[in-house]
Amino acid sequence: MLILFLAAPLIWADLAAVKSEPNLERRSEKALDNANTALDAARTAYKSSDLGAFKVQLNEVEESGELSYQSLKDTGKAARNSPKYFKRAEMKLHALSNRLKQLSAEVGMDERAEVESVRKKLGDLEDKLLLEIMTKKH
Repeated sequence: MLILFLAAPLIWADLAAVKSEPNLERRSEKALDNANTALDAARTAYKSSDLGAFKVQLNEVEESGELSYQSLKDTGKAARNSPKYFKRAEMKLHALSNRLKQLSAEVGMDERAEVESVRKKLGDLEDKLLLEIMTKKH
């Protein structure tokens, strides 16, 4: 439990730094880069049997994905008309989902549900982005 509290300020500091990015499109990209870093840290924490840090890092992956999506929504741009950053985010979310699938296969049954929950959330965000890019609004 102590490790969880000691690790939390470092994580919040990273996410806080991402949130301070004024350019929303760059914020989206930085959030997804942060998600990848957090996923690496989650894998490392699991391998060292630090389940508290593992869970904190998984939460960071999910929060970063949500921040990326919300940042793109906050631009006010239509994904179909300005797809560049939306498509980049969709592809990065897809890659994260694949990495989470690999992690799910590596972890024990007790932790698998948590990994799959994060994977589902990121998959839903990916699907929303893809739908926004492909759908024509009337």
